[in-house]
Amino acid sequence: MEKLPARLEDLPARMENLPARDLVFYGGLGALAVAGALEWPVALAVGGATWLVRSRRKEKR
Repeated sequence: MEKLPARLEDLPARMENLPARDLVFYGGLGALAVAGALEWPVALAVGGATWLVRSRRKEKR
């Protein structure tokens, strides 16, 4: 079996640090994309933009 990149190996540890509302938000986006209510590129763009805005807000604090 091929070894995963380090950033993917650390994913479970980073997921524990996410607030529950973030997990619900991103999970909801994924569920909408799977159900066909959103196209995958739209879900990825919304999720990526949200993550970018939230991370920049945290840097400013």
